[in-house]
Amino acid sequence: MPHHQTEQSDNKIIDLITLPIAHEDIKKYYEIAGMDYQAWSEALNMHFGYLERWTDIFSLEKMLNQMSQMVIKKLQLADFSQPTALDMGCGMGAVARELVRIYPQARVTGITIVDSQINYGNHLSQNENLHEKVKIIKNDYENMSFEDNSFDVAYAVESSCYAQGAGKEALISEMRRVLKEGGRFVIIDGFLKKPAKMPYLLQKAYLRLCRCWALPCLATMTVFEETLKKNNFKNIKIEEISWKVAPSVAHVPRVTLKFLFQELWRNKSLKLAPERWDNIVSPLLTMFLGLWRNYFGYYVVSGEK
Repeated sequence: MPHHQTEQSDNKIIDLITLPIAHEDIKKYYEIAGMDYQAWSEALNMHFGYLERWTDIFSLEKMLNQMSQMVIKKLQLADFSQPTALDMGCGMGAVARELVRIYPQARVTGITIVDSQINYGNHLSQNENLHEKVKIIKNDYENMSFEDNSFDVAYAVESSCYAQGAGKEALISEMRRVLKEGGRFVIIDGFLKKPAKMPYLLQKAYLRLCRCWALPCLATMTVFEETLKKNNFKNIKIEEISWKVAPSVAHVPRVTLKFLFQELWRNKSLKLAPERWDNIVSPLLTMFLGLWRNYFGYYVVSGEK
């Protein structure tokens, strides 16, 4: 059952809904369903896309790459001679590899708690001869083992949602600790726009999405911004990019049907593990939640220490 937290302040009521998701739940989901992301992206981009040009609307992989490139651009890596980057929740390392292709002088440390992502992600980097520039290691972004002031930049691409709390307090605090003075960050993800009680059907869909993807909760933008300010981040910029992301989300039904037909053809059966079914259902739920623009949005948040 979800845990409800309600707290009152001056003139607003915060109705936060979180699920008791543990690290083991996240690891189990990705160990079982992780490789299914190949149906979404041959390069194993484990995120939605960003539409730069309307002529690219039918090219899903191009939009996925453009999302990575948008994040990299906002990190402003040209300001550093030999930038050190931290990828917080790196998946299979697709964004990290794109970063060092664009900035060969950079070095990226990707962190994840999922063993299969470490093994396969490093394998992919080795295949591209990028293993000296991209290292994926086991680490928890809410309790990192790195020393203070270790990185020039840090980013999280659709991974901050796995942190605890509506403000993702531990993630933000740790990110500040390991960034150097003047270091930059970029976080992209889906957010709840404000603390508010959802209509019943919407709340059910939201909780199902969280269960499917093993998420404790999405961050609430107002609380998230307050947390950044409390941690003394400056030049904070918050941009909603929902309409730029929507064209890639529109590919979900096509990719889902293709995946199901391929499974049926290969295995003569659709007896999938629950985690694999969850990975099919969750993107469809994302399409539904995206219609409720008063409650949900997709954002890019940036700033510096």
